Amino acid sequence: MKRAIIASEDANFTNNNGFEIDAILQAWEKNKARGKLAFGGSTISQQLARNLFLSREKSYIRKAEELVITGMLEFWMDKERIFEIYMNSVEWGNGVYGAEAAAQHYYKTSASKLTAWQSARLAVMLPRPKYYDDHRNSAYLSQRTGVIARRMGAAVLPQGSGTRRSRTPVMASAQDARRIRPWQRHKATFRRDIAGLPFAGPAVGRSSAN
Repeated sequence: MKRAIIASEDANFTNNNGFEIDAILQAWEKNKARGKLAFGGSTISQQLARNLFLSREKSYIRKAEELVITGMLEFWMDKERIFEIYMNSVEWGNGVYGAEAAAQHYYKTSASKLTAWQSARLAVMLPRPKYYDDHRNSAYLSQRTGVIARRMGAAVLPQGSGTRRSRTPVMASAQDARRIRPWQRHKATFRRDIAGLPFAGPAVGRSSAN
């Protein structure tokens, strides 16, 4: 089940610093297109920060608070501990919290006895757990489950107590190397948008350009 969660929610969990800049910028552009805050681009660490300390309110101020708390979690805890708390506390449906409760709620078994398909299906539910609890026959849920099941083998689990993150560089594939990273393509627009936000004074605008 752990591999399913990482494959679905944060494929680079063991190597990132708690943030994925590309995902944040992609979410920013999607939000601009929609005219509202609908996407967050959150890593597992960010989700844990929100789940433990913040409300479900969608605002840029709340997002900023999430980023600050994420930095604190990454400083004080190793990845293994962050993931453990996340697995035991994340919401998985109406009144369902944690992997063990989810396994019992949906499949009447323990988390350790879930099949790969069941694990993948539970992982896919995480962005909208209450919705999928009420719509278990969703076509998207079934389709996405197959995708995550195929990715599980490549998921890297956090290993070893005391290691906050791996320092080993991750080699990009040839396909990734040919892509232009979103933050390179959109960073000028992102800086301009940040400077124009109501709570972003001149100092914020200048600092974001550094």
